[in-house]
Amino acid sequence: MFTHRLFSLRRAGLAVGRTFQALCFVQLFIDHVGAVKLSFGPSMMPTFSAGNNLILEECISPRLNPPRLERGDIITFLKPTEHSVSVCKRILGLPGDTVCYDPAGLHPSMHIIVPQGHVWVQGDNSSHSLDSRAYGPIPMGLIRGKIFAELYPRPRFISNGTTYIA
Repeated sequence: MFTHRLFSLRRAGLAVGRTFQALCFVQLFIDHVGAVKLSFGPSMMPTFSAGNNLILEECISPRLNPPRLERGDIITFLKPTEHSVSVCKRILGLPGDTVCYDPAGLHPSMHIIVPQGHVWVQGDNSSHSLDSRAYGPIPMGLIRGKIFAELYPRPRFISNGTTYIA
């Protein structure tokens, strides 16, 4: 009887240990490799639908200086005005680039030079996007990842098809 209970406790301890190891692995994977994220809202239409989209995010290590970012990459970053909210937008300008502040012509066009350590981001659906036109350049320290695939509703890899005109 005693050995049976000891055996059951040992099995329970092994199960708890394996569960703990699995949770640690998942956390390390999310922190250093990538994660599945939920994206919703109209700001990235037509790239992503306005409904719920499952996307794969590759983590950007803050230890990389500068991170591997290019114009046209879709990134996730912490909202500058609310750090608990993650936002998904496309990079239009890197440090040193000059970007047009209001390409729609609703206001007098202004140009801004993206400062070092920042990027300029905009949603693909500019009329329904809160982005660098409202926040200004985004500090690279707020960037969390780069989107490389959509899992749902249209499973596909996301490629950077942007052409840069100097």
